[in-house]
Amino acid sequence: MIGQIVLYKTNITTSNNVYTELLLSPISVHPDFFRRGIARAMMTEAFRIAKDMGFTSIFLCGNPDFYHKFGFKGSYEYEIFHIADKTEKAEWCMALELIPGALTRKAGTINIQ
Repeated sequence: MIGQIVLYKTNITTSNNVYTELLLSPISVHPDFFRRGIARAMMTEAFRIAKDMGFTSIFLCGNPDFYHKFGFKGSYEYEIFHIADKTEKAEWCMALELIPGALTRKAGTINIQ
């Protein structure tokens, strides 16, 4: 095995609802295979499957320099804040809409461990 990706359910809690989406954690590639597009290929396929299953967004905590290349943005840009983030500007808590506009009107918190 040279890589793996895991997606599991997580919740966005708003003032009047709970929305179930997906959390990416972890993704890994064996160091001998870095910079060959393996992480991108795994994410592309996993996100396609997630979308086919009816999920509309993916969340993660990680390095913004790496994940911004894949379209992730700070979740605060969607007014969704990590429960531990008192600044409401945590760059390390990120979201990707699989369907444009999926996070509109879902302002709230997410508790990613």
